[in-house]
Amino acid sequence: MNTRKLFTIFFLLNSLFLSAQELTLIPDKIGTFKVINSSFLSFDVNRYGKPGLDASFQKLISVGNAVRKNPLMSGMKGFDCDARVLGSDFRIRNGYGIPSVMVFNFCCWYLESGKVIRWNIEPPHWDMLINQLNPFQAEGVFLYTSNKPWQNIRKGFNYELWVKSAENIREIFFQPGKKENIGRGIDRYRDETIVIFNPDREPYWVPVTVREAFNLIIQYWELCPNQAQVDFIGKQLRDEYAGFSESERDEYAHLDARSPISLIGTDKSGFPLMRANPAYWNKNLPPSAIQIISFYYPADKSYLKNEMEEQLKNNDGTYYRTLFVDNLDINTLVPIIDK
Repeated sequence: MNTRKLFTIFFLLNSLFLSAQELTLIPDKIGTFKVINSSFLSFDVNRYGKPGLDASFQKLISVGNAVRKNPLMSGMKGFDCDARVLGSDFRIRNGYGIPSVMVFNFCCWYLESGKVIRWNIEPPHWDMLINQLNPFQAEGVFLYTSNKPWQNIRKGFNYELWVKSAENIREIFFQPGKKENIGRGIDRYRDETIVIFNPDREPYWVPVTVREAFNLIIQYWELCPNQAQVDFIGKQLRDEYAGFSESERDEYAHLDARSPISLIGTDKSGFPLMRANPAYWNKNLPPSAIQIISFYYPADKSYLKNEMEEQLKNNDGTYYRTLFVDNLDINTLVPIIDK
């Protein structure tokens, strides 16, 4: 399910909740902005060291300052913005910069039965992913698992090799929807996710060949613990692979429904198969440097306008988050990227 659908469901449920509680927003209450270190300095301190995490946190404060250039933040009314800094998964294979997430919570103020209340529990939020080469990591079709088996284990099964093969295959993913370059160092995917990067570097993603992809997939299934899966799925994958000529195997892979098991083919109308590119990182910069960011910003501004109208009519505090996104000038965030 894409981000827009999730937001729509959230808006609808929240509107029903607010209507049932007969809440009234307080649009004139002066708001505050603060950056909160929720768990960041305790995140993987052994890997980065406290000085490195301290330096990164200072960088993230500057991110907060850049976000505050949004006109909505210049005279904050009706809500507080709590920008929480969280540590994130570190992929040592393709990582270098310290990964994190900044969660900008829009804590609106409202009246409930004459009492002034601040929305503190799971308020609407807008997130920025920092130093994560693949912000779509959790959405790929190759999220193969390698949980330790406990029954029906074939003879000769090697758990360590199977875990390694699962890690290898989780590195590849189909490009998540249509890609548009909408400015220097600004890409947009599926009309709603922005990636801001340094265009003077190696690309942050690189394509994967049919040969590479099938080698990874076949290896995973041939190493899996269940002999029936090894025989059945392994055979089907080898049969699919046999249908490609040697020259086709060296072409870049694309999403192709004609290969129902692997989903891999050479039809260029399908989305390309990619992997994160560790060569993108400038390792002359400290790991605390910010080298790539991504966030939600839909191309369809009429969608945001319609949401705001409905939210404001329903005294829905998600209005402020939507208004923030509508007012966002993504070009003001380009200077966040360290050169």
